[in-house]
Amino acid sequence: MAVLPGVMCLLVLVPQMASAAFGLALAVSVASGFEAPIYISAEKGVSVPVVGALGDAGRAEQFAINVNKGVDALQHFKMTDGTIATLDYVNPFPALFGLPSPKGVPVAWALGYNQPYDSMLQERELVGDACIVMLPMRPTRVVKGSTELIIAAAESILAVSFNLVGDDDYWKIYRRKDGCR
Repeated sequence: MAVLPGVMCLLVLVPQMASAAFGLALAVSVASGFEAPIYISAEKGVSVPVVGALGDAGRAEQFAINVNKGVDALQHFKMTDGTIATLDYVNPFPALFGLPSPKGVPVAWALGYNQPYDSMLQERELVGDACIVMLPMRPTRVVKGSTELIIAAAESILAVSFNLVGDDDYWKIYRRKDGCR
């Protein structure tokens, strides 16, 4: 029984220390120029470096490219002044454009983690009070099948309440039919 606290400390501390060491090594490799981040920016003062490591490098790079393509599309359609919801793992667009996040929408979509797989997603849960909805054509693969389930639930809501205003290889962009709230 006396060994149990020590074992518990090791089970908690060792992964934390390994993660901290890994993060420090990645920061040093970026600072020294060995690893070059891709920057996500809407040129509104916020610029976020994205760096992947080990098996995650390709996914991190693809995420940065997708977000930058979304920023370009929103700027092209002059849709950078309304509340933006993204039906993908995370929603970086409000922060990049200095806008409020949609009310009632999770910060990150991870069905099975922060919401049950079989939950009935309603319009308020999916897009909240968003004026603009970004639907990813190349979703972030963090939780297997999560984005696909969210997109399937959203299709009827988007058809009824939103107009498609932009569509390319990276994003479908919708604007609320009855105007922004």
